[in-house]
Amino acid sequence: FWEMDSAQRRLERVSGHLNKPPNQSVAAPATLRESLFDEIAYREKLFSILSSERYDYQFEQSTRELRESTFLKCKDLLQHKVISVDDVVNNPSKAMAFMETVWLFDPNMGGVFSSHFGLFGSSVLGLGTRKHRDLLSNQIDNLSWLGALALTELGHGSNVNGIETTAHYDVQTKEFILNTPTESAQKIWVGGATTHTRWCVVYAQLHLAGKNEGVHAFLVPIRNDDGTIASQIRIADHGAKFGQNGVDSGRIWFDSKRIPRDYLLDKFAQVSEAGLFSSQFRDPAQRFAAVVSPLIFGRIAASGTANHVALLGLKIATRFSFSRTQFKAAPGSLNAGQDVPIIAYMSQKRRLYPFIATSIAYLAAGNHVRRLYAKPQKKKEDWKQIHVLSAGIKAVSTWHKAEALQLARECVGGQGFAMVNRIAQLRAGTEIDLTLEGDNTVLLQQVSKQLLKKNGSEYWMRQAANNSAASAGAVITGCGLKAMDNRPFLQAIFEWRVHLLIKLAKDRPEDTTTAASLSSAFVDMISLHELFRIIDALASSSQERKSLEIMARLFVAFK
Repeated sequence: FWEMDSAQRRLERVSGHLNKPPNQSVAAPATLRESLFDEIAYREKLFSILSSERYDYQFEQSTRELRESTFLKCKDLLQHKVISVDDVVNNPSKAMAFMETVWLFDPNMGGVFSSHFGLFGSSVLGLGTRKHRDLLSNQIDNLSWLGALALTELGHGSNVNGIETTAHYDVQTKEFILNTPTESAQKIWVGGATTHTRWCVVYAQLHLAGKNEGVHAFLVPIRNDDGTIASQIRIADHGAKFGQNGVDSGRIWFDSKRIPRDYLLDKFAQVSEAGLFSSQFRDPAQRFAAVVSPLIFGRIAASGTANHVALLGLKIATRFSFSRTQFKAAPGSLNAGQDVPIIAYMSQKRRLYPFIATSIAYLAAGNHVRRLYAKPQKKKEDWKQIHVLSAGIKAVSTWHKAEALQLARECVGGQGFAMVNRIAQLRAGTEIDLTLEGDNTVLLQQVSKQLLKKNGSEYWMRQAANNSAASAGAVITGCGLKAMDNRPFLQAIFEWRVHLLIKLAKDRPEDTTTAASLSSAFVDMISLHELFRIIDALASSSQERKSLEIMARLFVAFK
């Protein structure tokens, strides 16, 4: 998608203008590249910068050298003024394009930026107010230091409401006092904590005059200006990991750590000097949802990155399959006696092509959620869809990416074992997303919970489907032998599957496997609809449209 010659692209666009009928303002059909990827000019600029030898990945560095070189490369990239923390909030499409592109080049750099901008930066701007922006924005953009999010604890991950870290308010000194009351309350997997992180957004239970006001976020300086660890804070290194060893993840304990009252990120809840609590949300559940809302950015970005990485791994394997030959063509065949590229064998095609189709379909679905998230004025219904769809798409996309990279590694034989050929590097470097921003199984449970609510299935199917269960069944029954060439059939079969699984899940509430299958089937249905939306935007006679129609059929058959 990215290697079309720029002159060829310009020629195609000029031809489109010349061939447009006079006195008509008809929009030119989109190209596949334009339909699948946003911020194209920006991505090309990033590709140009990151293609410099300065950003080459060094495979044989020690852990300490890798961490330092990763930080310096990230700092160097920001000298090009390619991203700002403001983009995370005000231009999320650009910010996500930045994350996806960097991850393709170097998962270590991707991990640093995801922590610094995607988690820390989005939390400061999304949960804080003007005073917090004025305090930190310029330093975040310059990467003067790393910022991180301290949410997950040794004893609490998905259950954020149950975290044990406390923040008590001292009326006398006008300070919050943070404590790690138990070993299970230690903050874990804090990006950059071991070496480079200076500021953390720390989630803790807010206590005022003996009353727990629930989970809130606080700004905590964990290092002094000279890089030494701040007082009343302990930090330990997580050590060697499956991947991303250029990101120095650490654990943190707070021993009566005092911070100023102004370090509460108080966009949604405030504490007065006298220790009085106020919030625009009277419902604690709504207030909690607002406090954790910045995490949605990371969830959407994780799914987009997973789909891009999956496509890159599959592209490497497919290219290899066209050049790698095994055995000679049979006598009497078209190329008798010549070595046969392994892509010519049906077994190789059947392994690679369905995975490519699924990656494209999930990318299309992820783009749909990104468009919702990027809307400047989001309504309550928009947020509802963003929450549910981002949870489901993140889960299926990251699981699919792991399977796709494993398949790609096997499809290139022993070459896939070498780090220099990228597939192994991508697999190790992106493995974190399977549990990042939420355990995938738990995320799918959130989706099925919405679908199984009273009137929930009617609401969600009305948003995404063309057919009721009965009409979907009628479409399926009415199709003949060429059903796979019939778009209504392809859509109806996915819709009918969701309707069936909703019924089964309601009949067997104790069966969590059915509920998980329902969530995955719902995401597949959304993905197919978005894939057809892209197909409809392409020129009717284009080869790209014909190829994508084949991919849609492959996606359905594979599922």
